[in-house]
Amino acid sequence: MLNIYNLLKHIFQVTHGVFHYMCPVKHAWLEFNTVRDSAHLIWTLSTVSETGLITAD
Repeated sequence: MLNIYNLLKHIFQVTHGVFHYMCPVKHAWLEFNTVRDSAHLIWTLSTVSETGLITAD
């Protein structure tokens, strides 16, 4: 089974590395959006998990 949290962590690390090469203001804004989107994604996944459509390890 795919470990959702490790996948999200990997995606975040990759995007964080990309943001590192941009200007600080843009970095902060994009990082904020990434955290917000990740939180929304996690919320969506847990909601779907509770309905039994997917199961996360």
